[in-house]
Amino acid sequence: MLPIPTPTSREALYQELWTRPIPELLNRYGVCELTFLTTCRRLHLPEAEPGAIQLELWNYSPALVPGTALVDPLSLVLSLQSDADDRVQQALAELEEHLP
Repeated sequence: MLPIPTPTSREALYQELWTRPIPELLNRYGVCELTFLTTCRRLHLPEAEPGAIQLELWNYSPALVPGTALVDPLSLVLSLQSDADDRVQQALAELEEHLP
């Protein structure tokens, strides 16, 4: 059992760890930073640090057009649709306007 309340799944906590600031999560779960970080370490979750990035590995070539190094717009929209960042959602909405 986790010392913090829901989400109880490792995956849900991992997603929150990378989409929300730590102070917001501490307030949400009502725990101190030590308890939160200890829980993350027990679950083998990486600690998000300022300036950290999240890499996504693709199982197929995301380039629909040969010879380009860019992801196709539809794959990009689908891979980021659950991102909680308002800036990402705004960019996705703009991108979706240009999809066929």
